[in-house]
Amino acid sequence: THCSLGCNTLPAVRYREVLRVENRFNEAVNGDFLCDRGRYGFGYASMPERPRTAQVGGQPVSPKEGAGVAMDRLKAAIAAHGPESVVVHVSSRCTLEDMLAARRLASGLGVPAPSFFLTEDERAACLNAASCLDADLAWDLEQVRRADMVLVLGADPLREAPMAALAIRQAARSGATVAVLDPRPVDLPCEAVRLPVRQGLMPAALAILLGRVFSEADLQDEPLAFWRELQSAIEKRTEDFVEIGAEMDAVVEALSKARRPVVVCSATAMPAQWPILAAGVARLLRRTGADDRAEVRSGLFCLLPRADSLGAALLAGGDATSLEGRLMPGQDGQSVKALVCIGADPLGEYPGGRAIEEAADGLDLLVCVDCAPSATWSKAQVALPMDTIFETGGCLVDNHGLLQRADPVFAGGLPVLQDGLGSHPPRTPGAGVPGDDPRGMAEWLDLLAPDAVDEGAPSSSEERLRSAMGEVASEQGVPVLPGEAPVRFGSLDWLGPFAAAGQEEGVCDVLVTGSTFGADRLANLGEPGETLLPEPCVHIHPLDAAAMRFEEGETVLLPLGQGVVRTVLRCREDMARNTVVLPKTPGSGWQLAGAMASTVALQRLWREQGDEDRAAMARADTDDSCTGGNV
Repeated sequence: THCSLGCNTLPAVRYREVLRVENRFNEAVNGDFLCDRGRYGFGYASMPERPRTAQVGGQPVSPKEGAGVAMDRLKAAIAAHGPESVVVHVSSRCTLEDMLAARRLASGLGVPAPSFFLTEDERAACLNAASCLDADLAWDLEQVRRADMVLVLGADPLREAPMAALAIRQAARSGATVAVLDPRPVDLPCEAVRLPVRQGLMPAALAILLGRVFSEADLQDEPLAFWRELQSAIEKRTEDFVEIGAEMDAVVEALSKARRPVVVCSATAMPAQWPILAAGVARLLRRTGADDRAEVRSGLFCLLPRADSLGAALLAGGDATSLEGRLMPGQDGQSVKALVCIGADPLGEYPGGRAIEEAADGLDLLVCVDCAPSATWSKAQVALPMDTIFETGGCLVDNHGLLQRADPVFAGGLPVLQDGLGSHPPRTPGAGVPGDDPRGMAEWLDLLAPDAVDEGAPSSSEERLRSAMGEVASEQGVPVLPGEAPVRFGSLDWLGPFAAAGQEEGVCDVLVTGSTFGADRLANLGEPGETLLPEPCVHIHPLDAAAMRFEEGETVLLPLGQGVVRTVLRCREDMARNTVVLPKTPGSGWQLAGAMASTVALQRLWREQGDEDRAAMARADTDDSCTGGNV
């Protein structure tokens, strides 16, 4: 559950403790391998700090009492402020069973359907991905391994979904050309042609590449219209790409010769419309009237934010909402008085820490249902412990549209090493299993609202999901994407404003990016996950560092929209200039950015003063160049 790829695993449990996780062979997904995040990110399931008791006002209560208090207070909020005052939010990391149970809860309360996405950008990106994917275009990892050309378009596979990086490496070892068009320092375990251009210049670079691969005579109908719109949507200034001219030539040659190209994109770091652009490019590479390219079969491999993002998008459809859209001030969230969070930690995961804290402070009631300790759990007036996927199992839809079922591997309860004080199981007999208050969302629903039913009419995609859930087995997944996507070549009218905004003089882009270890909150918890967390840092280009007289390894201060980040400077030559990359890791201060992408004047990046700096400044005469003489 740590990324959207759906790798098959085999957990090992002894004495109610998850001891290890190994890969389980599935040729279409992870094959014989498993990344370290998936292998070592299980510590949260058995950590001593894991919530195992229902709480009201910080005091332990029975599950029945906790559920009763939650329902009484929710009904009181509805009676006082109306049904719109209550928001139910379920993380798209949760299983489809959890999401459906949350919908029944919302229906039973008579409040709006639950939100499955944290931010508006995440909601739009996942819905866009779902709208442009179909069974033919969405490739699995095995197809990526067999590709002869890989175009990584605004994605960071090793940090977002490491098994995707391994598949790209296997393709490269078989002779595929790998090209990376991205402003960030994208690490891959293979050779790659790198086009490190600023984010706002990426559409122009892509338009130039495809303008050289195709001519109007090669295309017809929808592909031709898409190609023309891409060529005309933005100003293509070749002088911006002089330094990478040879690399662009190599990419054009590889795309022209490819017979099995794949576009790898991300729905996390780029604009929400990015999957639409990437899907159009993938279809453009296969749909052409030229005889010499008639056999091209291309695909799209889209990295999504969370384990069940695609399932959430298919389940919610066009009615999908985000927690940000419902809760945040300025987003029509002033009337929200009660929030139910299921499997989510918005206080720790929202890219705007101060804003979400202010919104939470304005609530009369916060109910948290979760399996891990978090800032949201600590702040909740009512907290209900939740089972992990190891204990409940459940269905999730991976990024290429395969619905898979995870079987439960043990019944839960406190690990014997903790229950027996580290030596021996307790010799006092008793009914039940110690520490078995946590339960799945469906079980909590039986206590919260046992008579609740989902009265909404299911969409066609929801019907496909429900049918697949009924027939899926743990050994074999069921495809749930339609035969033909609702959107094949989407509109590119957003490209012009995006490109113009991304080339402002005097400012640089601040990009919050994933991290192999650190970006997933569950994998960060407990042993051994927390031992793999990287040092917080910020990346800039060496030429930008030299212009400001910064050196590698210095402590720098970066003023952002919601505070100042104090971190270590790292220089990377394989990234774009006028770009600051802030990894999404604990302690990095990424939430102070206020968004996954923002801007700041590069001159506002400061070096932290040491003792010698302070002594020199004390002797210096200040002038009017600093307001109030404050150097």
